[in-house]
Amino acid sequence: MPFLILLLIFLTAVPGYSQKDNFYTVETYRYSVTSLPIILVPFEGAPGLAEMAGKTVGRDLQISGFFEIYTPGSDGSERAWARVSAILDDSTGVLEGRIDNPANDMEIATYRYDLDSFGPRDAAHRFSDDIIRQLSGERGISRTRILFSRRSGENKDLYAVDWDGANIRKVLGNSSLNLLPAWAPSGSKVLYTTYLNGNPDLHWLDVDTREGGMVSNYPGLNTAAAWSPDGTEIAFVLSKGKNSDIYVMKRDGSKLRRITHHPAIDTDPTWAPGGRQISFVSDRSGSPQLYRMNSDGSDVTRMTFEKGYCASPDWSPQGDRIVFVTREEGGFQIRVLDLADQESYLLTVQSGNNENPEWSPDGRHIVFASTRGGRSQIYVMGADGSNTRLLVPGNHEDYTPSWSPRPGS
Repeated sequence: MPFLILLLIFLTAVPGYSQKDNFYTVETYRYSVTSLPIILVPFEGAPGLAEMAGKTVGRDLQISGFFEIYTPGSDGSERAWARVSAILDDSTGVLEGRIDNPANDMEIATYRYDLDSFGPRDAAHRFSDDIIRQLSGERGISRTRILFSRRSGENKDLYAVDWDGANIRKVLGNSSLNLLPAWAPSGSKVLYTTYLNGNPDLHWLDVDTREGGMVSNYPGLNTAAAWSPDGTEIAFVLSKGKNSDIYVMKRDGSKLRRITHHPAIDTDPTWAPGGRQISFVSDRSGSPQLYRMNSDGSDVTRMTFEKGYCASPDWSPQGDRIVFVTREEGGFQIRVLDLADQESYLLTVQSGNNENPEWSPDGRHIVFASTRGGRSQIYVMGADGSNTRLLVPGNHEDYTPSWSPRPGS
């Protein structure tokens, strides 16, 4: 029981591919993907900028999981189904990207991006997403960001970084503990728990403008906030009574209502994509396990029966899976519960403590904090546990990541 209280505070198949009318589809089976071989030609144009944009696109395409990338004339490039190139024109301020068929040099698609409007890095990310959309039929996530908490002495500040691990910047430092950021569906505002005024209160922050303020400051815990899919409501944890319960309120803090009514500890709410259900963690069965209920608190159903305990659930964007943390294999590990067959499978093993997992907006990746390198750092892996990468190298201690939605424009 004491450990769970501590957790509340520091919540720390593959068929091939096909071509039709200059459109390619990459078919998937159980969250794995067949990689489409493509050629990436070095970008031309403004020195420095062209190289940076080419590296950005190459990195985006590589970690997307959709492609095998070849350079022109390299071994295996003869297998390529598409060729990607671009020119950055200083005189016109435009990045012009092109996708063509290397077998006959026929154009598949061209794109133009105004560098004055987007900047070269954002233009490169936009080109990456257009390539992914054209060749796979899926929406890319190259312009998304990941927010996390970084230790700074006895404090924790909030940082943001692009999905590829570049462009890291501090977005909040107030000489306090700032934890558990959660992006709003709109993509600019976040909720987080802060000890700025001595109590674990819930605040909001606009990551771009740095404006912010208080949302909930009831005595005791105000934490583990989760936005409803439409962004109008917030589910979170309050400890107004003897133990913690889950409450829902409007995004401005009004119309507070309690939705769990049990003497056990209830925490870690996460909304289903449709907004009609909420999964959460409760120790009402004797050990913390996953439950779900309707968004009004009715029809509570137990979902997991793990030997250890469960924490930090996050519902997938498709609504078919929940990723969560269990205590097994000598530490905290990450599992995924498949809601179709109610079976769970382990994604991490013998790799330190792995905590606070969260899905990418497309459901193909999971971001999490892990001590596998000796200190807590932020990692990203595929939805099947493959291709794990350290997001932000360095000697920092990073915690509680949250993945932004896709930008709207």
